[in-house]
Amino acid sequence: MTKPLRGIPASAGRRWGPAVMVGGPAVPTVASADLAPALRRVRRDLERERKVAAGPARDILFAHLQLLSDPLLADRALALAAQGRDGIAAWQQATAEAARVLESLGEELFRSRVADLRDVSGRVLAALAAPVRSRLAAGSVVLAPELLPSLVLWGARQGAVAFAGLTGSPSSHACIILRSLGIPAVVGVPGVLALEGQEVLVDGDRGLVVSSPSPAAKRRAQAPRPPGDARPAVTREGQVIPVACNVADTQEVELAAAMGADGIGVYRTELLFAGRQSAPSAHLQERRYREAVALMAGRPVIIRALDAGSDKPLAYLHPGPEANPALGWRGLRALLDRPRLFAAQVRAVLGAAEAGPVSLLLPMVTSLAELRRARELIEGVRGERPLPLGVMIEVPAAASQAEALAGECDFLSIGTNDLLQYFFAADRTNSRLAGRYCALEPAFLRLLGSVAEAGRRRGVPVHLCGELASDPKLVPLLLGLGITELSVRPPTVPAVKAAVRATGPESRELAREACSCVTAEEAAGLLTEHSTP
Repeated sequence: MTKPLRGIPASAGRRWGPAVMVGGPAVPTVASADLAPALRRVRRDLERERKVAAGPARDILFAHLQLLSDPLLADRALALAAQGRDGIAAWQQATAEAARVLESLGEELFRSRVADLRDVSGRVLAALAAPVRSRLAAGSVVLAPELLPSLVLWGARQGAVAFAGLTGSPSSHACIILRSLGIPAVVGVPGVLALEGQEVLVDGDRGLVVSSPSPAAKRRAQAPRPPGDARPAVTREGQVIPVACNVADTQEVELAAAMGADGIGVYRTELLFAGRQSAPSAHLQERRYREAVALMAGRPVIIRALDAGSDKPLAYLHPGPEANPALGWRGLRALLDRPRLFAAQVRAVLGAAEAGPVSLLLPMVTSLAELRRARELIEGVRGERPLPLGVMIEVPAAASQAEALAGECDFLSIGTNDLLQYFFAADRTNSRLAGRYCALEPAFLRLLGSVAEAGRRRGVPVHLCGELASDPKLVPLLLGLGITELSVRPPTVPAVKAAVRATGPESRELAREACSCVTAEEAAGLLTEHSTP
């Protein structure tokens, strides 16, 4: 078994099989008159698939039908064909023009709406060329440059057991469909296409792709998922550490509940806003949030306010491109400039709070002034109704004034995924930078400890909701730093709870020594010593 390739968990589960790379078919030249019939065939196919689809797949296919009817695309292509252009060339030119228009609406829009455009475009090209896709053997693992809805629906029908993409985001339409189907997937995996023809294991729980897995690795993957653990996680000193979950849709809330999560630590609301021409109504938002509250049956649910921007732009919210969207108009700064949209979401959260314990979490807070402006808007909407408010610590500016922020909110939540990239000035989506920084860097650990101490002084809980929280080996270190709640990927709940129960007073000394180290390698060595019986 070779060293695993690491990507981003996109759909939980672990399966293995022969890896088959699926890419776009090459297409020949065709007559211009063939374009209109090809468009009709694709429309019929989409309508037929939508009739039998359920859940998110049905909504996504409807969005594709709308895109196919957009005059910017279909009418333009037919006009070019009427001018005598080859059918393929006409369609490709119209697609390229439409993509440029959509791309101008946001620097990173190719991750959402333009990905749908590529999918629809590929369907039409396939219809024009009339290719016969080679039949996929049941039990295969599909590798692709990008996972698109048509690809995953086709692969699922053929019996694919898992998917892995070179690029992509867990919030993409394809990954939403895979989660609804219960098929494991990992995206953003550098080098994954080179595994074609090998036996491959996809671990959607941890975000790993393993080539030539050992018999032991296969047995572990085949073993039933450990039963959920709903018991409280209590350290050996008697401290209760809630272990909540990070979720993005109802399917993940269901899994969190089944795994015994103590609540929802971060309900990411971006998926509800994505793939639309305008923001969802407060009524629709409230219905989705109430679903989560009902599934958690009295356990607390923390709903994060819309964190659009950076790699999650919305065409109707982000009217123009940004040179550096990760440092641009995103998170709370965007919400404060769109008070009606923000107020609608607050009303929806308040409505859900009538059904159970709900808090609101503010993303990308960078100053006390921003927090105060947000509180003023929220208080104007909620009136006398209670709504606990949390602040995400995702940028060094917030971490450096954590105590002041903690004095004006009910809890702090450290988002280590973004905090790491901003602390090290290293884009976490850039595979070339993956080895250039480490969460065990002592300077970063000291930053985490300072935020935890700020919360302790102000008497507010300090949660940690990034990927670090899902690693059981890091639990003693995080608790030793003073973290009071962990929010993890749903499949890791039992293992993280077990790690909490094994943690004792020695964790504080471990944290102190790790923060005193000079390099990340030294801190990693301390962790290894601590975990060795």
